[in-house]
Amino acid sequence: MTAAVLVAVAVPVSAASSGADPDVTPIEPTTPSGSVRAAAFDQVYVSAGLDGSGSDYSFVYPGNSTDVVTGDWNGDGQTGFASRSANVFTLLDEKGYFSGTAAYGQATDRLVIGDWDGNRSDTFGVRRGNQYFLRNHASTGVADIVLAYGQATDELFVGDWNGDGTDTFAVRRGNIFFVRNSITTGVADTVFAYGRAGDETYVGDWNGDGTDTFAVRRGNEFFIRNDFRTGVAQLTFQLGLASDRVVVGDFDGDGDDTFALLRNVDGAVPAERNVVAQGYTPFGSAGGVVFVHPSTQVELIGFHQGAHPGSQELSVAATAVANTNLPSRGRGTGLRSAADIVVEPHRTIRSPVSGTVRVSGTYALYCQFSDDFLYIAPDAQPTWEVRIYHIDGVQVQAGDRVEAGITVIAPQPTQLPFDSQVDDYTAEPSWPHVHVELIDLSIPANGNGGC
Repeated sequence: MTAAVLVAVAVPVSAASSGADPDVTPIEPTTPSGSVRAAAFDQVYVSAGLDGSGSDYSFVYPGNSTDVVTGDWNGDGQTGFASRSANVFTLLDEKGYFSGTAAYGQATDRLVIGDWDGNRSDTFGVRRGNQYFLRNHASTGVADIVLAYGQATDELFVGDWNGDGTDTFAVRRGNIFFVRNSITTGVADTVFAYGRAGDETYVGDWNGDGTDTFAVRRGNEFFIRNDFRTGVAQLTFQLGLASDRVVVGDFDGDGDDTFALLRNVDGAVPAERNVVAQGYTPFGSAGGVVFVHPSTQVELIGFHQGAHPGSQELSVAATAVANTNLPSRGRGTGLRSAADIVVEPHRTIRSPVSGTVRVSGTYALYCQFSDDFLYIAPDAQPTWEVRIYHIDGVQVQAGDRVEAGITVIAPQPTQLPFDSQVDDYTAEPSWPHVHVELIDLSIPANGNGGC
């Protein structure tokens, strides 16, 4: 790594016209309906560390992956992904699940992403020459900030260089970086040299101290520096392939940034995601208990063997969405004695049956992963129990009355951090599923399970 050398060069920052730019018009995020095409051409490998040990999880990038950027779109501390088609951005969360769309600027604009107002959420900006049009909200309107910085030929970087919670600009000429700590008129606050002119350069908070610094990449080797002082790289490691494309983010929300790699998988395109929009129609029944779809957007129902000896075999209703019987799990129960209902992420979950809540809460799935559950005494069989798992943020409690297809029991399903059996039968990236099971409690449990 080339040693950093401080040089006394000033880059002026001048205020541009504050007039409104009619071409910079964002729109509110929206959610698609009907059939969603999950065409993908790149596998994304996300690493939670900077030790070169490989990826912690991966997913197939949905849609256009030729112009991928990253940002914290909702202020939850975890970095998501976005890709652009013309001037429309498709927003994804850290696991590659759809979270909305937005439009900004013109198709020919160069993108800048950052937290311009210090509210912990990243928003879009565009660059035209050395002028920048920045918007602080994902809502219709003109640019909140318009300014000029550096030269039209400068390579631009965005980061929080002084740890004040707000992102500002830095530009590179050759291997010289000109860093400005505020979006105001003035000269660069810090000027230094790092790496080589041809290095691929990335910005991140590598050590979790709240301040962004630079890293460079040569082939598949990364050289990281945690300050702006003269010196060699403080951390060096290898990750992925030289042909991988690289993006940066805090994908696990632990306060420090890591890398995600996008790798071409020979144009492999997963199956089309066929999503059926229905109004909480029945999908099955047993013992007079009728089950309705718990969401308006359901991709598939995977019937499988329940774990409890009293799990009841479900009859499939004529109004059920696409469904299949999953391979035997060797439990000795019926092949349709439980259902994994694959639903759209971030959509409310309603009760699949009418009845009274017996118990609800949070538990450790496989003694490791946080998940919410709900047990209901159904009206048609009040001594039996409907058990519901994989819901996030359960909103009902013991004694509450729930109505099938009406009562909201959770704001969204739980996105499990591992592959499930039903995922082998759905499009990528796999959507979460809600587990539903009807149990005759007069049949004793086998005693297995528990932490």
